[in-house]
Amino acid sequence: MSTGLWLLVVFSICLNLVEGVAILALAREIGLLTRRLPPAPALKSEDGPDVGNALPAFDVIDLASGTARAIESGFGRPAVLFFLSSRCKPCLNLLDDLEAVAGDWPEVEMVPIMSSPSRGEAKAVYEQSTYRGPLFVDRGAAMSTVGVTRTPHALLVSAEGVVQAQGIVNNREMVGSLIEGRLRQQTADWVDAAGAER
Repeated sequence: MSTGLWLLVVFSICLNLVEGVAILALAREIGLLTRRLPPAPALKSEDGPDVGNALPAFDVIDLASGTARAIESGFGRPAVLFFLSSRCKPCLNLLDDLEAVAGDWPEVEMVPIMSSPSRGEAKAVYEQSTYRGPLFVDRGAAMSTVGVTRTPHALLVSAEGVVQAQGIVNNREMVGSLIEGRLRQQTADWVDAAGAER
């Protein structure tokens, strides 16, 4: 082999070693960042009933039986009402997380309410998910009564039916932050983002 070819092989080996070290350093840094940064809290929302107000009564359809059920103020224990949509990807991801959320918070009742044009579509979404708890179907009346316009949206309600907190939640960690009362102000984030663009 010529000297030039040997130099090229040695250079390639050195380059691969340097790339390997750089990848390991980046992986270590990413690991340190994920350990340092807490999960994102729920986003505070202006939708829905104000904190301190009673949850308004509304009707939903039980997905399993197809019968109407009245959702009224008192659940007998704290509850989180999840307003989801059958055509919203973050909602479907959150539905998959609900089994784990229920395990994290056994003292809190989980009440997922899916806005869907039909019970059949809601049933298909339910069957594709990993969630196997009760699911209720809304054709828009429940969200309208409560004043929720965006999904996924959650309301934390006391045992007496008083709204304790509300916000936009996309995953298990955000639901936990809502239950614990840790909410992030949306408006402050938007102002910061706008200021950063200038």
